[in-house]
Amino acid sequence: MPTDKVIIPAHKWTNGGSEVLILKCVERDGSSYGGFRWPLEVGADVEAPDWNISAECGGGLHGWPWGFSMGDGREPDWSGKWIVFGSDPADVVDLGGKVKAKRGTVRFVGDWQDATNFILAGQIAWVHQAARGAASATGWSGAASATGASGAASATGWSGAASATGASGAASATGWSGAASATGASGAASAPGWGGE
Repeated sequence: MPTDKVIIPAHKWTNGGSEVLILKCVERDGSSYGGFRWPLEVGADVEAPDWNISAECGGGLHGWPWGFSMGDGREPDWSGKWIVFGSDPADVVDLGGKVKAKRGTVRFVGDWQDATNFILAGQIAWVHQAARGAASATGWSGAASATGASGAASATGWSGAASATGASGAASATGWSGAASATGASGAASAPGWGGE
């Protein structure tokens, strides 16, 4: 198996389209950190008035690329408004988990469960492109694990669990009480769902 596979990082992944989809939660009126107010209409364009390209917090539209690193920088508000916005990869800066973007277009507005479902296909596709070894499981209490460099695991369904170990391992679990863990350098784990870990 080749060892020189190029893995597209989540903040540059477009899932065959032209945009990185970025998840975020805001107050019910669309307000977020610093009083910035997000438009709550699908198709609305938004731009950071304080944009700077430095890889540090501030100066951009912040969120979690494809839902990865959910909770980094902000505790999710499960009862708030959830937004998915799309950005050109050239306008997205990695902050080591969450990202920030110069501008974007609102692609979804709703609750947390529908928002995570909206990006789920792209999230799973990213896990698979990042994987040399991959495992997936669906259904009630499904479980998947993968080990080795760039291993990936994905589990969907009630109480699904996913685990990945090794450099650049990735794990994703969706559904009520889903759990995901990833160990090793550059590991990524996502567990969208009520009670997810």
